[in-house]
Amino acid sequence: MKIKTFAFNPLSTNCYVVYEHPHAWIIDPTFCNEQEFSRLKQFLLSEDLQVDKILCTHLHFDHIFGAHMATEAFHCDVFAHAADESWLAQLPAYAAYFGINDVSIPNKMKHLYEGDNLLSGNLKAQVLEVPGHSQGGLAFYFPEEKVLFAGDSLFAGSIGRTDLEGGDYAQLIESIRSKLLALPDDTIVYCGHGPSTSIGQEKLENPYL
Repeated sequence: MKIKTFAFNPLSTNCYVVYEHPHAWIIDPTFCNEQEFSRLKQFLLSEDLQVDKILCTHLHFDHIFGAHMATEAFHCDVFAHAADESWLAQLPAYAAYFGINDVSIPNKMKHLYEGDNLLSGNLKAQVLEVPGHSQGGLAFYFPEEKVLFAGDSLFAGSIGRTDLEGGDYAQLIESIRSKLLALPDDTIVYCGHGPSTSIGQEKLENPYL
């Protein structure tokens, strides 16, 4: 399994392409305009990849700017947790605040929950519910590779903010401790913003944990 990382939109939100030819998943479609989307599409074309799934760690605006563009281009579904769907109606307003026009709400949404398994060819992931940053927070764990996509729940040396609608500090700490820190120490963590880290490193160095 290979991973390509992009940082898109004014908030430098990470977008990941997880792939093993010919299958690819987009984790957090954060691109906010055609120029950014073109960079992603050019990469997919260069690797001869087919996008099978679009996975959202949560539905905050900066993580789903490109969800509608992606579904239209790749004719595949967007997957997220149902508890975050209230954020969808706010997407155009948040986009306009950042000067981003013509952002549409995705119309092909499917729901994921704790314990769901995802599969495309040799791509295999488990779904973990990690509420606290948002009520519908998800993480995607690839057990064979020991790779975790944590969204905005866990960062290198920090944790997600909890002052937005649906945020809960105590709940986020419990989610991280019970779900994420239970993974092997050598699990590589890809975050919603900033660099990657590892479970072992965060156990040792994260001041919030």
